[in-house]
Amino acid sequence: MHFQDGFVALAADVYGKGKRGANFEENFALMKPMLEDRNGLLKTRLLAAVEAVKNLPEIDPEMIGAIGYCFGGLCALDLARHNFGLRAAVSFHGTLTPLPDTELTPISTSVQVHHGDADIHIKTPINEFMEEMRQRKADWSFTSYGNAEHAFTLPGTFQLSFQTAALFFPSCSYLKSRELSSLESIVKRDTQMSRVYRNFLLKCTDSQALED
Repeated sequence: MHFQDGFVALAADVYGKGKRGANFEENFALMKPMLEDRNGLLKTRLLAAVEAVKNLPEIDPEMIGAIGYCFGGLCALDLARHNFGLRAAVSFHGTLTPLPDTELTPISTSVQVHHGDADIHIKTPINEFMEEMRQRKADWSFTSYGNAEHAFTLPGTFQLSFQTAALFFPSCSYLKSRELSSLESIVKRDTQMSRVYRNFLLKCTDSQALED
């Protein structure tokens, strides 16, 4: 999907070659060491993935972003928290827990979070995450989808989050552009984002008309 949109995509394997879980218990066992050492083991592996992308000859190192789902969403947010030089980070139904024992320094990466209102797997209160973003002076947005449960991006579930994120990556370039003022950047990005929601409303209206 991302390749077709003109992006070079790399799937970072933080577990290691051949390490795969066959069920929830095995998958969690693979995650646990990294969840317990986010400032050490997980950080090292995430940085290795970023460096691997930056070293690709066809890549502009100033135009790298990250997308993650669930644990991957946590990884995308941690990449932003560590200020590894990414342009954007997007989390889909990802864990929101802040990094432990970390100074709340400003985040330079633009952050977008897609959250399911009915997601019982995310334990961190939303307001705590939002306060972290405020304290770290991040450029961030948070969308909560009503009645959406965990893993709402799976086929056949809620799809608006994909459309919103698809516009987020290219629009983040406006925020760093020297040719546009901050206000112009925000207006330009919000104009693009509003088209997604306008199309969503039209779709809902059409569906209602069909039912009538």
